[in-house]
Amino acid sequence: MAHCAPNIMTFNLIDHLDAVKTSLKALYDSLLPGGILVLEIMTYSLAQKIEYNTWLSDAYDRTDGSTLVVDSFYHPMSSGVVHVERRYSVQDAQKKIEQLETEEHALRLYTDAEMLECLQVAGFVMIKMIKAFQHDVLPDIEDILVIYECTK
Repeated sequence: MAHCAPNIMTFNLIDHLDAVKTSLKALYDSLLPGGILVLEIMTYSLAQKIEYNTWLSDAYDRTDGSTLVVDSFYHPMSSGVVHVERRYSVQDAQKKIEQLETEEHALRLYTDAEMLECLQVAGFVMIKMIKAFQHDVLPDIEDILVIYECTK
């Protein structure tokens, strides 16, 4: 049996459904018979837990005494996509900003039906939905992450 290192990517950053279906088909085609694709997908439940139109901050202490501050601004969801602005700053002990970076990206969120349809269009017929961090438990409607284990 051939083994390969896992390929990690953030699938929710592909925000156009046609590109999602094309990407899943390419992943399906690259698998050997019996190969397994495992995806962690953010769901529509996340959209209900996000605080929109306000800057939210998280701070993380670093071993060098500085602090990483992550500021996030979520725009309201439109057509299954949430646009996010992020600012990352490294602050010294006196709160002076030493480094600042910004990024913008779109997150596509999925209903179970949408993701299952995308996986089936790609060719997968054996699809198992799993609760994140609990391999033998089915996800529930409140879960913001769902694991899809798809066998070719």
